[in-house]
Amino acid sequence: MDFFRYFMFYFRLAGARILLLVLITAAAAGAQGLAMASMLPVLNFSNLDVKSNRIIQTVQWGFNLLQISDRNTQLLVMLCVSASLFLCGGLALLISKLVVAKIETDLFAGLQVKTVRRLFDANYEYYASKNTGHLVNALQQQMLGVINAFGFFGTIITGFFFAVLFLGMPFVINWKMALMAVAGGIVYLPFMKLVNRKSKHFSIMNSRTLGDLGDILIQILSNYKYLKSTNSSASVIDKLKDSIGKYCYCLRRIALWNSFSSDAVLPCAILYIYLILYIQISYFNVSIQDALMLMAFLYMAYQKGIVVPTAYQKFLYAAGSITIYEELDKELCAEQEKWNGTVKPNFSGSIEFKDVSFTYRNSSKPVLNKLSLEIRPFTTVAFVGGSGSGKSTIVNMLAGLLVPQDGKVSLFSVDYKDLDIAALRSSIGYVTQEPVIFNDSAASNISLWNRNITFEQIKDAAKKARADEFILKMENGYDSMLGDKGIVLSGGQRQRITIAREILRDSRLLILDEATSALDSETEEIIRQSIDALHGRQTVVIIAHRLSTIRNCDMIFVLDEGRIVESGSYEELYNAKGRFREMAERQNLGSV
Repeated sequence: MDFFRYFMFYFRLAGARILLLVLITAAAAGAQGLAMASMLPVLNFSNLDVKSNRIIQTVQWGFNLLQISDRNTQLLVMLCVSASLFLCGGLALLISKLVVAKIETDLFAGLQVKTVRRLFDANYEYYASKNTGHLVNALQQQMLGVINAFGFFGTIITGFFFAVLFLGMPFVINWKMALMAVAGGIVYLPFMKLVNRKSKHFSIMNSRTLGDLGDILIQILSNYKYLKSTNSSASVIDKLKDSIGKYCYCLRRIALWNSFSSDAVLPCAILYIYLILYIQISYFNVSIQDALMLMAFLYMAYQKGIVVPTAYQKFLYAAGSITIYEELDKELCAEQEKWNGTVKPNFSGSIEFKDVSFTYRNSSKPVLNKLSLEIRPFTTVAFVGGSGSGKSTIVNMLAGLLVPQDGKVSLFSVDYKDLDIAALRSSIGYVTQEPVIFNDSAASNISLWNRNITFEQIKDAAKKARADEFILKMENGYDSMLGDKGIVLSGGQRQRITIAREILRDSRLLILDEATSALDSETEEIIRQSIDALHGRQTVVIIAHRLSTIRNCDMIFVLDEGRIVESGSYEELYNAKGRFREMAERQNLGSV
């Protein structure tokens, strides 16, 4: 049963608090049901001696037990008991709503953080295979859907207990009339089953189309400049309209089936209750007081009962988010990195690749093929080669993002698999072609919100990266906001911010992945000077398209189809008149 599956889903997330919610809700329903039932003796107060039903019989038994015979005292006791029960029921219902709110906020606070952490613990290949829109949709929109669904889940539990109580009381008063009401409900069940099935189907479809819509919007915004400058937005907007159309179709179908479960049923239910009332008074000689109380109970049962399918429809509307979340959670659990090493990395030794081969999961062609090399400590090395030659794959292996399928990577003769992966990555600095800039201040971008770093340390790192000068010229200095992806900065300024960050981290291994390929010559020279200043202080690995930035490297590896075809210093490779010489001459470069 779907509801039981969802109950277990939330039970796994919230634990025993779900059971507490059930118990409090049951207590609230019980108290209010008894409070309603206690009104029947009050309505029949003038004929209290007539034992017309079990409730009045129970009240008479209680008065005899307590030896209360005065009529005014009996009335006062009945009113006090009824008021107390209403008060207790309302208080319990209030507590149940507070419990629901507490669980919702706890889920909101913990679920997204937990999932993001799992994403960072997953294999890099898994992340690379997913589009950003899918992940943003799952982590943001669908996560909120999971939280919102729990609110409807609490409403379902409350409605269920109240409906059972209000439907159960008529069996105590008049079982024949109650049985007729239940018979009508049984006829209603197949229709609700169809409505639920349709609602669930369109809810899941809605969640998926929302993810596609988010992905298209992210791509449009990410490529805004190109689309606007080339007037290419029309066809992209047509694609956006198609995606919006699918999403709106799902919304219309969900609204239709939700309406069937509530608005279309209300008139039929009221007419059926009136029919039962007429039959009971006309053919079974039920007193008008009992009949009205029965009708009140049946109407309350309907009011509370209709909340259940209505809330369930809204729950199913959001339950597609649960499906998306469960799929993501299952994928992340299956894709967790298998690093069990405990050896702390020692960068005073060489990094060695020995007969390393690697093929990406979506490809049949090896990107590295029996590759062997050595990166000596405190040297600056570079990898050059055409697209697809294996440069980025080597860097990903250095960072422990990819694991060789054959051969091994070692540090100071210790296999990477035996290293403490967290300690390894904490020792690595990474500067990419597209600078990593967050929409925050210059100081926060350099420190990455590390509260243990002082302003003096931030400023010192900025000076070493040649970033201090332009930061101080900004309106608020180090407190100046850099905008989304550093939009207020030039390309070179963004790179100097990221280099300052890595200098501040004092990484033992610094990776520069095409860090200067998009910069002008003057800015490139500034960056090159920053890199040269690190020579001999830490191991530096450079992936370079512009060979002018690697003139002072200790070792340059030339790659082609996953193999090293040349290696040596800039001067050695240039004088060898091989592939590297051809690359240098195409860039109008001579010898050192």
